[in-house]
Amino acid sequence: MHFKSELIGIGRKSSLCCAGGSVLSGNYSEKVDIWSCGVLLHALLMGFLPFQGDSLENIFKAIKNVELDFHAGLWKSVSSPARDLIGKMLTRDVSARKTADEVLSK
Repeated sequence: MHFKSELIGIGRKSSLCCAGGSVLSGNYSEKVDIWSCGVLLHALLMGFLPFQGDSLENIFKAIKNVELDFHAGLWKSVSSPARDLIGKMLTRDVSARKTADEVLSK
């Protein structure tokens, strides 16, 4: 695997988690910032990043494949609107991901 380290911050696993699949594929828009904010909001509410791995390759796999479950365990203490917002910010389908205006209007 070859990655542009200056683009996704190879030295920091948390930076990779914030990058999202669209950055990893090289095809991205301003909605990558919504993804990053969703990752940060997840970390603030849960205390850990949504995509985990013990290596860079496993983090990439998690970003591309892991389905987040917003109804289990720790999420029960988070409001339904907050869970819904994070889910819509972390959707892999860029066309379905919320825009900044949509995120800020709630």
